Amino acid sequence: MKTTAGDAGFTALRYKTHLLYPHGSADISASRVHVLSGVKNAVLDSSVQTVCVHSRLPYTAFRLSLYDWTVHSARLKINGNPIAERSRQNRFYRAGFSVFVPQLRSFLHSDYYWGNAAFGLHDFGSFIAKPELTALFGTIQKLHISPWYTCSFGMLKAQGLLKNKYSAQIARGHAQFFLINQNIHIPLSEPSRLTLFASYIHMATGLRVRLTAENQGYHLFPYRFYRADTVLSGGIFGFGSSYAYYGRRFTLNTAAALYSVVWSSGTADMHSKKKKSWLFDGEEKQSTANMPSFVNNHLLLCTFSASYRLSSLISLVTEKIIPIPLFAQEGRLTALAAQKTASIDPLLSGLTLKLVIKQ
Repeated sequence: MKTTAGDAGFTALRYKTHLLYPHGSADISASRVHVLSGVKNAVLDSSVQTVCVHSRLPYTAFRLSLYDWTVHSARLKINGNPIAERSRQNRFYRAGFSVFVPQLRSFLHSDYYWGNAAFGLHDFGSFIAKPELTALFGTIQKLHISPWYTCSFGMLKAQGLLKNKYSAQIARGHAQFFLINQNIHIPLSEPSRLTLFASYIHMATGLRVRLTAENQGYHLFPYRFYRADTVLSGGIFGFGSSYAYYGRRFTLNTAAALYSVVWSSGTADMHSKKKKSWLFDGEEKQSTANMPSFVNNHLLLCTFSASYRLSSLISLVTEKIIPIPLFAQEGRLTALAAQKTASIDPLLSGLTLKLVIKQ
């Protein structure tokens, strides 16, 4: 592709096969996309590779996936800020299995995710740093105990770093999320289905920042040192219901859920001192404060999707998500979407309509 600002192009390869063996089968697929751009302010040499294996045996299935994104070199300018990267690899893995117990009519789906990622030098306003996701681990366990009851558990742990342009650590952070969800499926006449659900989410995050004039290394950095420690944790409880209709041509899915912050706590410690020069006044600040409580804040989340099958390969799909934040103010709940200052119609914004063509 040729433009007045430069040339760009890409190549895409895809391989897919199906294997049969005694009492089972396997699907193997692999793909690679290579992008090469010489466009002004967007010089990029990058590739994305994926490999997926899905094996099926009687009452058992196994899954393995690899996702790799490599930036061989990049010189970009985003919002006027130049970003340069070279030889950066981001890789994520997935492994899982499923087991069916016919005597109990029960299923167990177990999936695990892990990986790491790194990013080039970015301008964060007050400082410059290279973000790195040093560790990521997640798991989803879903147990279908009966046709009417499903229990699922999810967990995500992440650790990250901020490094300066010389690859010295200047900040680190962590985040943990745990989710427990219970679903009760109420029998209805076919093709309708009604589900009631309740869930609890626990989160804990922390961030430690250590900036100095030496590890930033540029003249306009205002501080001799800047130190910050922030810890935040909380719990969210949610409940709601969903309704699904599956016809020969028409399908409908609707859901409404209310999520409430039931507890939260956190602290923020900061100590900084500016340089003493003709540009900066040498001011020193130190503070310790408790984070504001988020208890009694709620989110009403409504979702809607519908599809109409035009043929065996073509369907028309529409989707809509309506989030309604509810904040506690002076003993009453206030819906943010109901404020008169809103310039976007909450019933129309975010509505999508798409044509889906199956391969």
